[in-house]
Amino acid sequence: MPRLKSYWNGKANALMTPDQRKATDERYAAWQHQRDLNSKAKWNADAVVRARQWALDHPEEARAKRVRASEARNARRLADPEYQAKYKATKSRHRAAYRSTPHGKRTHRAEVLRPKGWSADRYDSALQEQHNRCAICQEPFLQTPCADHAHTKPPVPRGLLCNGCNSALGFLKDSPKLCEAASAYLRHWNKPCGGCGMCLDCLREERVGVR
Repeated sequence: MPRLKSYWNGKANALMTPDQRKATDERYAAWQHQRDLNSKAKWNADAVVRARQWALDHPEEARAKRVRASEARNARRLADPEYQAKYKATKSRHRAAYRSTPHGKRTHRAEVLRPKGWSADRYDSALQEQHNRCAICQEPFLQTPCADHAHTKPPVPRGLLCNGCNSALGFLKDSPKLCEAASAYLRHWNKPCGGCGMCLDCLREERVGVR
């Protein structure tokens, strides 16, 4: 560290040893460095406030400025593979750091639920009403529940399901007719006779047209 002019003068300065003078200069240098940091931080905070106010006062110009900046970044990423890799790594790191914060977790959760027609409050209330159990098999949730929804526009939330039941509804195309046919099929082949077609139960099912 370069030696700075000591603010000790006169008799006190003359009585200082070289080590004391050096320590005094280092303390002053540290104070000056911290003062510069505080001044820079205050200037940056003021600049952010001014930039936000300017964007509110000039929305069209602010939007055009953001578009130009985005186009410039995209052009540079396409032209420079090294910059593109660095950009992706930085963006992933910032996203992971943000999602680890309480606000980031809430925002990410809302982004995942919104396309399904769910809100975070509705999700929590449904989980409480179902007593942390699947709405179909009534088994307790061992993983994050699936937010089931009707595939309409807009999507309509239905209930919380385990991963197995949610996948089963998807494979059966959300069709009550197919679900009933699958249920009749299982009841038929789960009988003690194994669906032989000869016993009274099998003949009765054939008579009523269940099989």
